[in-house]
Amino acid sequence: MRLVFVLCLACQGAADSPASDADVGEACAKEDVDALHLLAMRKNQISDIGDDGTLGNDRTMGDDPRMVHDPRMGTGDAQLDQVLAAGTGTIIEDASEPCNDADGDCVTVCYNSGFDFGFGGRFMPNNGEKLTNPANFGPSGTYKTKMKLVAIALSDVGKDALVNNKCDIFQLGLSIADAVANPPSDLRADQYAGLKEWSSEDCSRVLLASQMTASLWDAQYAVSQGAWNPMKLTELGNRVLKGPFGVTHGFNQGGYWMGYFNKLPPADKYCTLITTASGASQPVALIDKASNDIFFSDCGILSSLGGVSLSSAIYTNNDVLYANLYTFMINLVKQGTCNACEYAEEIESADDVPETTPTTTTEPPTTTTTTTTPDCSEILTLNPLVAVQSNLGGLGPDSGPEEIRYEAAATVKRQSVDLVVTASSDYQAQSTAQNGVFGKFGQINVKYGTSVDLKFQYVLSGTDTPVKVNKFALTVYDIDHQSAEKAEIIKVCGVVGASTFPTTSVEEIEAGPGCKSFKSTKTSGAENNPNDPEVALTDEQKENSASFYFDQPTSEFIVTMAVDGKVRPSGRNFMFAGVPAIPCL
Repeated sequence: MRLVFVLCLACQGAADSPASDADVGEACAKEDVDALHLLAMRKNQISDIGDDGTLGNDRTMGDDPRMVHDPRMGTGDAQLDQVLAAGTGTIIEDASEPCNDADGDCVTVCYNSGFDFGFGGRFMPNNGEKLTNPANFGPSGTYKTKMKLVAIALSDVGKDALVNNKCDIFQLGLSIADAVANPPSDLRADQYAGLKEWSSEDCSRVLLASQMTASLWDAQYAVSQGAWNPMKLTELGNRVLKGPFGVTHGFNQGGYWMGYFNKLPPADKYCTLITTASGASQPVALIDKASNDIFFSDCGILSSLGGVSLSSAIYTNNDVLYANLYTFMINLVKQGTCNACEYAEEIESADDVPETTPTTTTEPPTTTTTTTTPDCSEILTLNPLVAVQSNLGGLGPDSGPEEIRYEAAATVKRQSVDLVVTASSDYQAQSTAQNGVFGKFGQINVKYGTSVDLKFQYVLSGTDTPVKVNKFALTVYDIDHQSAEKAEIIKVCGVVGASTFPTTSVEEIEAGPGCKSFKSTKTSGAENNPNDPEVALTDEQKENSASFYFDQPTSEFIVTMAVDGKVRPSGRNFMFAGVPAIPCL
């Protein structure tokens, strides 16, 4: 864990006693050193307490310092000077490590440390605490996504640092000088360019910035002084900035400068969320369509100058705006949408998730030939499938939700994702005991002479919350039959293309726009079935398989499984896995 500011620790239970070596050692032993990088204050010095308990002198202080406990995160240099001059100590959490798999539903928010208008700075001292307060964000909070903050040292700010720290959102702090500077100068030109490149190359990354930073993204943006309170939400802004934390009413910008965008690119390059009291001619918050980044003309709205409270709670109008704004950005990260403005038009509030357009009505993709060959390194590969619920169509063998749920089928943006299969039409089976898995494959049994439309959906593990996935594949194996009049048919919709082996035994048949469909032509038994989707297939197994590809973010798609012939008690098993088996394996 990086240490940004040299500060001193005082632990609870020793708040009124001088900081002796024994106090320091005992107090620090009680702290969670995995969550905090701790510093302890001793008489006449600040001492770095390492995880091994060793002390290292860092800086001289006045006589008789006393230990205090103050769990605020990220103060700036000005507050550090005040702490030192007063001879008191503060615990500083240098943010935390980025989100990891153990965190579950979590988003990493990065920031440049040590700025007046930035986390822990003079005008945003508690903004970070609002995001990390578990009563606000987290499994037991108002919004269920956890946030972890990571400070990026000024000299390190840039694309590489943000990628290495797994940043999902970056809030760009600025100094008092840059609050009125044109162009901005807190960072070097290459650092600003790195931030732009970082956000623009991945739709699941969002940058939040203010003042003249937007002009470095597009020279047609410019900001001028002279906005009027109260601020007004546009129709789009009302969708984005109301949400789980409430509805904002009459919030202000604050400060003496009061900026608005007085120069803008063509209207199709951005969408407006907030205007001044003067209306649409004076935008103060917008989304840049090219980058999906969010720009405020004046950071005062997001600071104590505009009314953001000096606590970790959410209760003022500006608090509500700030918390709902982060809720919206979290969903942009999770959904990976590449057009935040269109996304905003489809939602009713910040925590809303647009309904996915049914894949059966998807327009024809640009590439639909069966010779489509994806870049295998870019295709998400699902984990071996493990069924924890099997009650497709309500036919059992389990009770409960009428679904087959494959637990932890993938990790998407460091979130565990389940694959859930439900029947969208009448479902009949020979034996539902066959449903669920066969080895490491998913498997579904279909009765002869019947067909079923199945919705495959990615959801946040343990929930029904949709999660969009970009660039993935589905391979269906063992497409064969016992006799020609009992052929197996598989159709997948919403695909960009499909691949079969050069000497394939399956026949492509008419499927309709945006869909690909194949029919078995070969008679064979179970002796040639594959055992593991991660093991190279034999040529015969490849001949009986087909891989389907998706290259746009989606949370669900439709798969039709059918068996020709008359309805009879027996049936066929369809085996599948989330791997690009042909031609990647």
